[in-house]
Parts: sequence; structure tokens; C-alpha cells
Amino acid sequence: ILFDRTVELLDGWCRMHGCRAGPKVKRSPHPALEFGPHRLSARSGHLMHALRGHEATTVVVDEAAYLPEAAITEVAMPMLATTDGEMVLISTPNGKNHFWRFFEMGRQGEHGVWSMRAPTSQSPLVKPEFLAVQRELISDRAYRVEYEAEFLDGAGQVFRTEAIEQCTVPELGPLS
Repeated sequence: ILFDRTVELLDGWCRMHGCRAGPKVKRSPHPALEFGPHRLSARSGHLMHALRGHEATTVVVDEAAYLPEAAITEVAMPMLATTDGEMVLISTPNGKNHFWRFFEMGRQGEHGVWSMRAPTSQSPLVKPEFLAVQRELISDRAYRVEYEAEFLDGAGQVFRTEAIEQCTVPELGPLS
């Protein structure tokens, strides 16, 4: 989806500015485009082996909370090592998993991470009437996660994540 929107934006920009040549788009075996010296490719994070060995200046991971953590930390992040690049993680929350931990790093200002929560009600593209219908149709929990971008523990989770973390010892002291 992000790839297709980028192609649409570049095509529109080229029409407005009279480019000699728009982006060169290739759809197979995976989406890629070239625009002057710039290259953009789109890959599925579920096929982690297909991402290995690439280098990037920017990596955008959409629905990051639904990918395995290793796809981000062990595959995507190393792609930025030689470029001092940046990573953007976008997602609907999915419990208090790795995406939540990255979000919390940003809230605490750790490791140069920046976080922002954007409930759907802030989007000018979504009508309040649509949200009112959704609030009636789905559970309060589902609405809070999907439309309010709230990080909630899994529905079947017995202990709250915060309670588990309070009981966890981050480092063991020296053994006597």
C-alpha cells in the first residue's frame, strides 16, 4: 500500500512540475522504483530471508506490531548500519509487545527514538459518523485498540504486562 501511494505521489508531482521522466516502476518479482538517483523497494517482512543483505537509508515498517520482533531487530536494523539511516515503525497496537517497547523508548527519549500516538479521530479523512458506527458494532476493547491506538494487554492475558515487569529482575547481582 505504501509503495503504491508513493508511486501515485511521484506521478502527481511529476505532472505538476513537468518532469522529463517519471519514476521507473517494476512490479515483479517485488515492487521497486527508480527516480533519478533514488531507489525504493517494497518487501514482505514475513519473508525475513528475502530482506537480508540489503542496505538502506530509510526503512519503513508498516504494521510493525504484527511482524516478528526479529524482522525488525535482526533483519531491518542491520540494513541501516552502514548508512546511519533511520527506521519508521507504523502500526496499530497489538498488545504490549516489541512495538510497544519501541513506543515506550520514544516516550522516554531513549536511544534517539521518537514516538507519536495518533488516534483515528485526528484524521481529517475519517468522518466522526463512521467512528460512531464502529463504536456500536465492535467491542470497547477492539475500538480502543483499532481506533484510539491504545496499547492494551492481550484479551486472554492473565497478568497485566506492568505487573509482570515489576516482578522481573533486570540484572542479577553478584553471586556470593
